Amino acid sequence: MNKVAIVYFSGTGNTQVIAELIKNQMADRHVALYRVENVLHHIEEAKLSNYDILGIGFPSYGFNAPLIITEFVKRLKNTRNHQVFLFLTCAGPCYLNDVAAFGVKRILTKKGYEIIYEKVICMPANVLLRYDDELIKRLYDAAIQRTRWLADDISNHVRKIRNDRFLPYLFRWLFVPLEKIAFKLFPLDFTVTKECNQCLKCVRSCPRKNITLKGKIKHGLKCEVCYRCVYTCPRQAIKGRLYNLAIVKDGYNIHEKIETIQSMNAGQPLKGIYKTLESYFNESNF
Repeated sequence: MNKVAIVYFSGTGNTQVIAELIKNQMADRHVALYRVENVLHHIEEAKLSNYDILGIGFPSYGFNAPLIITEFVKRLKNTRNHQVFLFLTCAGPCYLNDVAAFGVKRILTKKGYEIIYEKVICMPANVLLRYDDELIKRLYDAAIQRTRWLADDISNHVRKIRNDRFLPYLFRWLFVPLEKIAFKLFPLDFTVTKECNQCLKCVRSCPRKNITLKGKIKHGLKCEVCYRCVYTCPRQAIKGRLYNLAIVKDGYNIHEKIETIQSMNAGQPLKGIYKTLESYFNESNF
């Protein structure tokens, strides 16, 4: 029985849901889940060399992986042919999302890891748009199917690596430097309203330890732009100045939403901008 370690980053829960589904689908294996921030901060001891396969999961940040994932991969010890599979979550089927794993793959390859599998899985948007319950149900059902494909393929030694394509990589090289600048400036946009009761939930949950209490709650400049502090605040006291429109008004809690949609039937045709997801739902595998 192969042992599998899955290290993942999940700001608001989407990637965590996928990591948990993968573990459930690999019931015939010993699978351990690790939050990447807990590994980096030595809260959890993950002896990854003791596992036969390493899974790494993260959300697409435009055309790149989250910085915390890149940092984790850079800290991995060099090895020889240690197998790795990657899973990436995003809020839409845009094929440019594929290149978000490019930098991670390059680092892993240089360190001697053998990438055996990649899968992109769409999940509900946690910024800008609030997906309706029926669409969330369809995405969750599709996630169950795709994690089953992933688990079956890995068990059957099926290898699926996405082909490099020129146009997406061109976009990546053009926009990633701009993203890095924008992400460094992003925490300056956060403001904490008078609704804050200093419960420190945001301080404890921040994956970068970037939030402190110094008379009042303050954000530093090492923000992961994950919105975890925004959506875990029980009083919705963390707002944006320029980017407040990006925050979903009623908050975002994917675990609560999944509990409410479990018994739903989702068969209505997609409308408007959501039609772009039809090709994703119609995929037979990959």
